[in-house]
Amino acid sequence: MRSTYLKDDERLEIICRKICILFEDSRMNESFNLFEQNKENIIKMSGTTPECYSACCFAAFFAYSLDKPCAMHIYNSIAPQKTDEIVIDELYNAFKDMDISPSIKAKSIAKSIKVLSGKKNGSFLRTRVAADLLFENGEYYEALDMYHRASDAKAEDAFLLYRMAVCNMKLDKFKSAFKLLDRILSLNKYIPSAYPKIIICCVESGLDWADYFKHMEIEKLNFNEVYELGECLSKNECYDKAGFLFNYLIDNYKNVDIYRRKKILHNLSFIYRKLKNYEKGIELIKSVPNEYLSRDLSIDLWCLYYESMQYDKAAEVFDIYLKDIKDPEVYFNSGILALKLKKYKEAVDYFEGCIHISIEQGYRKDELIQRALTDISICKANMGREIDALSYVDRALKVRYDDRAIDVLFMIQKKLLHGKEKNQEICGYESDCISKSECFDDEINSLFEKITSSIYPRKESIVKKDRVQEKIESFVKIEREKYKSDKDYIERSESAYCRLINEMFALFDKRVLSEITAADIDRSINEYDDFGRNGSQEYLYGCITPYFEDLSRLCHKIFYPYYKKSMNFLPVVHSMEDFKKLGIYCYESGGKRYYRIDFSFDISCSRYLFEINCHPGIRSKYIDCRIHYMPWEKLVWMISGIEKKWDIIDSIKSAGLLLLFYGGYKNYLGIEGDFKGRDEIIKLSGNLIKAGNECDYAVRNMLNGTLEYNMIENIRKLRSVIKGCIADISKVKPL
Repeated sequence: MRSTYLKDDERLEIICRKICILFEDSRMNESFNLFEQNKENIIKMSGTTPECYSACCFAAFFAYSLDKPCAMHIYNSIAPQKTDEIVIDELYNAFKDMDISPSIKAKSIAKSIKVLSGKKNGSFLRTRVAADLLFENGEYYEALDMYHRASDAKAEDAFLLYRMAVCNMKLDKFKSAFKLLDRILSLNKYIPSAYPKIIICCVESGLDWADYFKHMEIEKLNFNEVYELGECLSKNECYDKAGFLFNYLIDNYKNVDIYRRKKILHNLSFIYRKLKNYEKGIELIKSVPNEYLSRDLSIDLWCLYYESMQYDKAAEVFDIYLKDIKDPEVYFNSGILALKLKKYKEAVDYFEGCIHISIEQGYRKDELIQRALTDISICKANMGREIDALSYVDRALKVRYDDRAIDVLFMIQKKLLHGKEKNQEICGYESDCISKSECFDDEINSLFEKITSSIYPRKESIVKKDRVQEKIESFVKIEREKYKSDKDYIERSESAYCRLINEMFALFDKRVLSEITAADIDRSINEYDDFGRNGSQEYLYGCITPYFEDLSRLCHKIFYPYYKKSMNFLPVVHSMEDFKKLGIYCYESGGKRYYRIDFSFDISCSRYLFEINCHPGIRSKYIDCRIHYMPWEKLVWMISGIEKKWDIIDSIKSAGLLLLFYGGYKNYLGIEGDFKGRDEIIKLSGNLIKAGNECDYAVRNMLNGTLEYNMIENIRKLRSVIKGCIADISKVKPL
């Protein structure tokens, strides 16, 4: 479909971009076929358009092993002068064994042809060529390795050192980068760009940078170098110098595109807010024509009016620019304004909207959600609903602990406990307003996506789910329906729930792992290691199932032989006093029996065990915001099973309890292995109980379809806990 709003050369750029994407996605046949359809025009534009040049590099690389004359024609079309076939053969052999992607190899060969064409002796350094391309492609770890191979300690190259320093900075190795940049400044060949980079390294490493700033020649730097330094200084609260740099960009880049200009204005508005120069910030943003005043700058303008206490103008900005925008920050700021104006019910609606949108749209911002929950608690308290306020501030503290929430909790408690303060409103604890900082690039990407899809709609095959994801999601959905129909029975007792989990593990083996190996699942998880961009909730919870299953089986395999061997010698518990044999204090209150770990049993080495023993029911520091508990009922069932000679290791949790009370308090099981002391057994026990509790919670969430805003982070932490348990169990000597 021909677009009516793109010129032919712009359309050709998009075609070439698609050719490159297909090639990098290993769909080389499709990439080459698309190139062939537009071959003449692409080659014609390759000298002036980078996208066309890249498309030619990829097409020639792919064609060389299939149709050498065709590849030679492309190479000679993009090279400064005609190249001999033998030379290209040599280049292919030179890059063939290098551990780099096909796209980097293709570009390396094309670049080497250019290098050789301009040299009389025909020499070049392939590692340097590959390193430069890896660097330009943003693959800094691989590029740094290549630069190290290409470097010569006897004849230091300032530009190579500079590239190595930038790679280190991109990898957050600022001290290593500083040393390289310092070496550059001592060389005769001067690189002006070294100064902003060394200042950034100093700021990030806590070193003095004033002298470097004084010697920096700003007029010799490009836009990006000045902007990057300004952003770094702003983030580190060096507002005066950051403001100077951004104002320099405003004054000296008057014709810069609107997106970059908006990013500069956004940073300056933030700086003027911090310096309390609100009038200057408002003046800057008001200089942007209304048609370009995007969501982000509108929020900045709102914040400037709000913080300068011009609440009516802030409300006006909301009504004109932000009213119809479904955005967490917009809803949050609207709640802050309503709270300031004592419109508490309206404020609650906005804060709840902020939380709902954050979860619905996949935002994982603990700080934003925690602040919204805290502000809801203030509203509820000021509406006279202190009990509701307590529940909200409790939820806020479980999401993220901070001093403001603690102060609000204290004020609510004072209102509840002291009648004379009952009618006093909680004031001065409202959140600050929030501006957005990460959406300018999204705006540009969104625009490009619209243009691209209008010409080449994205094929379903590009975004389809992989085989692992489809199998897991299908399995979870079937199990969810079964659970819903028998939920009342399953939730009646822990043993019924434990049976459900074990049955589900067995079915997972049969329905999923029969066709997909555990290695496939692990690889699939690692491919989506930021979890969530492509993974649905069913997929992510399903992915963790094999980890639970592996740990459960390993526990039975390692600990059951010890249990069986010592079964007849384990202490029998018949009375409350007998629990002391296991390091447990048992007592009765109100006709009900309670348990705690006895003071004679030192479990302080496991923070997890210590906390759930001291604060049963409190779980604020662990993986989710629900209740963690010591599974005493499970232990009572196990004690009964020991007397009846049952196999009591039916789950991760039971393995942890057995190890803790029959191996950690006193080594009744006779556990042997590569442990430095009893503390390591206690820590392992605690981690197994923690993993068992989390297994229950994850499966419940999975089967109930519960939406969990911090699910991705939870699963990442949980996987780490399970892997740690597996590593520690390997220290136990198998019988």
